[in-house]
Amino acid sequence: MTYYTAPGVLNINICPAEMTDAMKLSFAKDIIATVAKFYDVPMDVVMKKGRPGKAPMVRQIASYLIHEKVKGLSLKTIASLFGIAYFNSTGYDHAAIIHNVTRVKDQLTSKFDNEFKTDVKTLLQII
Repeated sequence: MTYYTAPGVLNINICPAEMTDAMKLSFAKDIIATVAKFYDVPMDVVMKKGRPGKAPMVRQIASYLIHEKVKGLSLKTIASLFGIAYFNSTGYDHAAIIHNVTRVKDQLTSKFDNEFKTDVKTLLQII
């Protein structure tokens, strides 16, 4: 069965099994670029260490979307997609990705911050 012949597959929040690792990485990079463009944050700011402006929020939402949409990527691989932003003396920091995903999930289940929920829903539709 292929991705295109299964009814309802387009509504599932996973990558099709036929996606290669290169395709997954490309899709994940596109997600980061889309979120950065949505919040009008330059990619070089997202990829650098530090927390200027909305860069942390862009990283958190992009990490969450990659984790939810692109199945099969390790946490360290996701961290490596953000350049030196999540690089430390022991390599790429997978704990930062866990923190980002948890934080976004908490904000989505919160009864406050409706603007954040709307933004994430809009980004899910764009992606």
